[in-house]
Amino acid sequence: MFSQAELQDRVTELRNIASSQQDKIEGMQRVSRKRPCLICGKPDWCGRTADDSISFCARVREGADRLSSKEQRGVFYHDRELLKQPLRNYVAPRNFHNPQFEEVPPAPLEIRDYVYKSLLKLSPASDHRCLTVGAKGLRERGLENFEDYGALPGTASERKMLAGQLRLLLNQNFPSFSREKPRGIALIPGFWISESGEVCLWLEKNYSHPLLVVPYRNPFGKIQACQLRFAGSLGQASKRYLWLSLLANKSAGSGAPLHYANWKTFGTDSISRPVLITEGALKSDVVAKFRPQFLTFAIGGISCAHDLLVKITRGKKVYLAFDSDY
Repeated sequence: MFSQAELQDRVTELRNIASSQQDKIEGMQRVSRKRPCLICGKPDWCGRTADDSISFCARVREGADRLSSKEQRGVFYHDRELLKQPLRNYVAPRNFHNPQFEEVPPAPLEIRDYVYKSLLKLSPASDHRCLTVGAKGLRERGLENFEDYGALPGTASERKMLAGQLRLLLNQNFPSFSREKPRGIALIPGFWISESGEVCLWLEKNYSHPLLVVPYRNPFGKIQACQLRFAGSLGQASKRYLWLSLLANKSAGSGAPLHYANWKTFGTDSISRPVLITEGALKSDVVAKFRPQFLTFAIGGISCAHDLLVKITRGKKVYLAFDSDY
């Protein structure tokens, strides 16, 4: 039997251990470019404790010590002694995933392809020197096919006018679809309908530069989805590339399709070529131009489209050319 004093000492000791453990876990910090995730190497979405004893990875679950209860992140204990301590509640990192919105299924590929190609014609990248011949523009990357890329105007009002033109073209060329789905333009990722019924394209926000539109094409050149590339200087937590999709505004989701960079020359000889996989359609277009001996694919990120990649690369020689931060 313990005396009252001994019991009190033991309770105090346990509380100190728990407090120390809690302090470690609650020292959660969002990752950044200077302190990327220790698991996936990316500068966003994930979290680390201040002393780097625990990582909370939003991309990798395999091999994790456990999954977080709320967001099902992979939790990796770098300090193995912490595994011996009782599991404590902690404040999960909140930087990164947008709220979970119900994803709207996109329009059929034929319609998406038509709207996106019309966007490229009405607002081509060639109208903006900063996107084509400026620093880090298409020409500096070795790409001269400016017509294959588009641009979103910098102001919300210009984008709204462009969206109105594209809605009219959609209604004229796909009347059955428009009759069945009066708000069908919102089934094209990136477009959405305001409360007043106006069609909008991307965010109601003005930018100092136009945004480059980078298409993700299937083997036959049909545009499945698009990414945006932001020009100019960005804040530390900002991304250079984003999918042209706004789930929060009830716009359709773009998914994470593969981009076939060799779509202009895709044919029977493609079967014999080794496969090269990289991140981002723009990068893969550069590879396809300078290394045509490869069948080059782009994925949106290293955690995307694994099942599809396995399917199309089975039996082939594969080269991985991921970003250096991987």
